[in-house]
Amino acid sequence: MTSDCILEDDLEHTLPGMKLTHLLRVVAADNLLAMIIILQTVNRVGGKVVALSSVLRGDAMEHKLRVSNLKAADARSLCDNIAGLQQVTFARVEHHLHRATALTTLQN
Repeated sequence: MTSDCILEDDLEHTLPGMKLTHLLRVVAADNLLAMIIILQTVNRVGGKVVALSSVLRGDAMEHKLRVSNLKAADARSLCDNIAGLQQVTFARVEHHLHRATALTTLQN
């Protein structure tokens, strides 16, 4: 593990009052089974979905999930696992730092 990963995973401790979340963008087959499997995968690694949206794009669905309770490295690993699912054609993760009070607004 590089020192960059260690620093990135300690951002919340390094920057008091900040909360790390991850935006997962996933394109998958147009069926509910794909979304259920994605949500189960997030749950299995201890992630908490704080926001979710889905949009039909042709024959596929684009899902955006804002996930908390994961370190950056864990979110990247989660994204890799989701990208490997049979129904998934695209998966990407973005890391976002929010003020802890701003995250409460995102959840409501």
